Amino acid sequence: MYSMNTKSKKLNANNIINARKKLDNELKRKWSIMKSENTLRKSAVKTCRLHNLATIHNQILQNIEKRIIVKGILNNINNGISTFNTEEFKKSHYYTIFRLQETREQITKLNEIREKALKPQIKAQKGKKRLGFDEVFSYEKLTTMINHLTTDVNTLLTKIENYNNTTEIEITDDSINDILAA
Repeated sequence: MYSMNTKSKKLNANNIINARKKLDNELKRKWSIMKSENTLRKSAVKTCRLHNLATIHNQILQNIEKRIIVKGILNNINNGISTFNTEEFKKSHYYTIFRLQETREQITKLNEIREKALKPQIKAQKGKKRLGFDEVFSYEKLTTMINHLTTDVNTLLTKIENYNNTTEIEITDDSINDILAA
């Protein structure tokens, strides 16, 4: 089952919960940086843009993937499954569900950043240079990112719908009769 190169590690639920909390806090901090530093007055760029936002965005994407894996590990623990394999998890329905959650959250966060970005109409009216603002991720770039993620959401929803339409369970007692009759 395990190759000679695979390192097995035992963790308890608290270890995993703490890892998730750490990722939650890190993601919250990085999204906050993106939101506060993306669109700035040109006079404030040198003193207020303290981070490379492209790097921050890349770190966010990496942490999102880590958080999906952590959610999968917690799911196994909570269901009494004492082993976890990342590659197998990525093929599972739970991976799709957790990916959907994270993708929707990305859309929400990017929309928050886009709200503060310079609107194309304003740039066209006044000219970008005369506005006196600098932005790393433009309104148009953020819209493209959101549209791509929206396509991903639709793909994930279709995958979940297909799973729900084709997956069955056999109930071996009468416990479900009253529920289904409602």
